[in-house]
Amino acid sequence: MRGCHSEKMARDACGSFLLCSFLILFLSLCACQPAHPPSNAAVAFKKDVRDNIDRLSPFFADALDKGNKKGVEAVLMRACTEAERNGKPFSCGIAILDKNGISITSTSPRKSSRGIDYSHYESITKSLREKRVVHTRLFLQDGTKIFAISSPLVKDGKLLGLLVLGYFSTEVQSNWGLTEAEFLEMNFNP
Repeated sequence: MRGCHSEKMARDACGSFLLCSFLILFLSLCACQPAHPPSNAAVAFKKDVRDNIDRLSPFFADALDKGNKKGVEAVLMRACTEAERNGKPFSCGIAILDKNGISITSTSPRKSSRGIDYSHYESITKSLREKRVVHTRLFLQDGTKIFAISSPLVKDGKLLGLLVLGYFSTEVQSNWGLTEAEFLEMNFNP
């Protein structure tokens, strides 16, 4: 009888082992499934953001590299004028920050945005520290949601500042059909 009990224990152990192995295999396969593909809205919005970053960054990096803050402002005004003349005005606000997170200039409708310290914003410090594009959702004092994308301005490996693009969440929703949840999941790095 003792042998039968040992055989039963061996069968139970073998069954438990197979069950555990199957569960581990099943869970690892589920974990390896690719994330769902981005929506058409996410693809179109990312294209707009990347086009703006790729078009503007070299000009601002050149002006910052020369230490010419007035030149940075001139580049921004020239870029906005040219975009409007070509019938494709920017669909976002644009700000240029120095390498310490202090604003140099912007398209903000506020009277003056020069000299405002944004270094206490986590997304700004992260973008400066890691030299990569970082995005976040911000709130204005009236509760308006802004989707902000910070892109490092780098020339010859040297960090010079940030290009910050700000989109009203309501305009992103109406122009691209992009939800806040989709925006927060996106990766704007090349």
